[in-house]
Parts: sequence; C-alpha cells; structure tokens
Amino acid sequence: DWFVAKARIERFRAAMPQGVALHYAVKANPFLPILQGMAGEVDGLDLASGGELERVTAANLDHLPLSFAGPGKSDGELHMALA
Repeated sequence: DWFVAKARIERFRAAMPQGVALHYAVKANPFLPILQGMAGEVDGLDLASGGELERVTAANLDHLPLSFAGPGKSDGELHMALA
C-alpha cells in the first residue's frame, strides 16, 4: 500500500540526520506506478540488474541518482550502466 510506504519514508527521514540519502531498491517492486511514486519521495534508485535499469530508463527516471550494485553483472549490463 502506497500510504504505508510513504509513512515509512517519513519515519526514516525523521529518524535520520539531515543529508542521509534514501535510495529505493527497484528489485523490491519494479511496478511502474510504484517507481514513479518513489521517485518523488526518495533521493535515488538502487538497481541490481540490466532489466531494472531498462525499466527505470523507460520510465524516464534515470535523471535520479542511480546505484548499480550486486554480483554477477554481464559486460553488457556494465556497459549499459556506464552509458
């Protein structure tokens, strides 16, 4: 539920010092409306695969700070992330 997620973001922001960045892990739920909602609430997106990067790019959310972490990346995924 979006209201639960928003409340948790607000609790996180209230508990952490100002300047601590919050990134949403796209693998948690890559559903487009969730991504678009999160993009307005978080400081960036955490990606774990080329598919997640393609989804974020297709949703025009690649203007946000992105992290691309985790094991097992193909050369193609790494090149796509660097581009």
